[in-house]
Amino acid sequence: DSTFEGIFIHDKGEILDLNKSIERMFDYVHDEVIGKSIMDFIAPESIEIVLRNMQEGYDGFFEVMLQKRDGNTFAAEVMGRPIVYKGRPARVVALSDITDRKQAEEALQKSEEKYRTILYRIEEGYYEVDLAGNFTFFNESMRNMLGYSSDEMMGMNNRHYMTKETAKKAFETYNTVYNTGKPVQAFDYELIRKNGQRIFVSTSVSLVKDSGDNPIGFRGITHDITQNKRSEEKLKESEKKYRDLVENMRDIFYTADGTGIITYVSPVVEQVVGFHPDEVIGKRITDFTHPDDVPLIAQEFQQILKGVMAPHEYRVVNKSGTAIWIRTFTQPIYDEKNGRRIIGVQGIISDITDRKIAEEDLLEHREHLELINKILRHDLTNDLVTIRSALSLYNDSKEEELLGEMSRRVEKSVGLIRRMRELESFMSSHRDLSLFDIQEVATRVIANYPVLELSFNGEFHEVLADEAIESVIDNILRNAVIHGKARKILLSAETRGDFLVVHIADDGIGIPGGAKEHIFEEGFIHGATGQSGMGLYIVKKAMESYGGSVYADDNTPRGVEFVLRFRIVG
Repeated sequence: DSTFEGIFIHDKGEILDLNKSIERMFDYVHDEVIGKSIMDFIAPESIEIVLRNMQEGYDGFFEVMLQKRDGNTFAAEVMGRPIVYKGRPARVVALSDITDRKQAEEALQKSEEKYRTILYRIEEGYYEVDLAGNFTFFNESMRNMLGYSSDEMMGMNNRHYMTKETAKKAFETYNTVYNTGKPVQAFDYELIRKNGQRIFVSTSVSLVKDSGDNPIGFRGITHDITQNKRSEEKLKESEKKYRDLVENMRDIFYTADGTGIITYVSPVVEQVVGFHPDEVIGKRITDFTHPDDVPLIAQEFQQILKGVMAPHEYRVVNKSGTAIWIRTFTQPIYDEKNGRRIIGVQGIISDITDRKIAEEDLLEHREHLELINKILRHDLTNDLVTIRSALSLYNDSKEEELLGEMSRRVEKSVGLIRRMRELESFMSSHRDLSLFDIQEVATRVIANYPVLELSFNGEFHEVLADEAIESVIDNILRNAVIHGKARKILLSAETRGDFLVVHIADDGIGIPGGAKEHIFEEGFIHGATGQSGMGLYIVKKAMESYGGSVYADDNTPRGVEFVLRFRIVG
């Protein structure tokens, strides 16, 4: 009576005895049950199995549906065996109410069916395999991924749809999960479909255990990432092409954050400014900007951060400390998550130093041409007016002196035109320098001045110059004759390092002290014999273009000494 199980004793179905649990289960009292047939307590759907087990003398457990006094049924687990009761053969039957367990099992079954239905319908592939890697369950998406029928896939081993490399990788992953019990969330590998097509998947792997906590297999979710893989490969190819383009183009590509710190610069930066990319990255743009242009860069950077884009030209200082001109076109970099927020800049930098030099040369040349035009218009107009006046007077008086004046004015004008032509030729030409022998040049030029006596002293070397060198010597000699009234010229030379220093000394009247400081200036005229003021200016510009210099000093005991420094080779 103290047991929770219901117990009764029967002989060929007639109930001989029962315990209190039977009374509670079926809502009967003891005496109401004695003498009844056990079939009175069996639900109709279980009568057949009960009769068969009674006839066969079945001693094991089996499940039946029993019926209470009010007609309600409940599930029970029953077991019977033969005994001797009060001297007669009988059977004792023990039964347990398993209603709660059956309800739990039904709920679990429904949950599993629902779970299986959900798994079967999800877009991701779901699989379960045993410890050997054979499919024990898979959903429709997993089947479609591999392209096999359900019958073909059930029990299929993973080596059937994996390459050797993938199978080895899968084994290592499964083995890790088996030994640690910890799931792997993302495991990428290649699968082979039934038609031979190869696809890339990413799968999770977790361990499956039985009720006894023993490992029995693995399960996981599989995603087809073939398109992503192909997109990644295309992106890598595109990035490689982009990187190759950026790293091999002549212009510099760079990026900087919102504070002006350089985050990337292409390798060509070393060719342009002498700094290795590692020396540039992490520094501010203004660290390399010419000090005078820093305010411009700061203003430009703020404009770009506001989305205002325009090309800019400014100077940077290269590794050797030389300023070079660059042109930048910079645009903002927007935050990927917030497309309206600017987080940095990127741009292209071009070295425009040569262009700037050419522009400056062109501007200087234009200015000189304008000056030449002014000189010609001014001086020639004056000379022509004088000639016209002298001619008018000559027609009236026939004085010979007037013819001499006209002749001098004509010669002056012709000389002016010639010198302007020399200057224009010099300013227009950008000939490469070559080697010239100063003694030979001076000997040729002196022939134009028969009043001069030329002598040489020292060791002369060939110097770097161009065709304008004759104009240089000619203008100095003309200055000695016209302004200095000189009759002797001494050309001496000495070597100082990479330069040949040439002294051209005359015995003329010299140059007034106040004028000496200005004789090389453009358009400077002094004395009654002054003309255009361009002769010595031509000398200065030519010497500067040769990489040398010129200055004038007093000669001893009288006259002027011009000192010219020429570059030499070797």
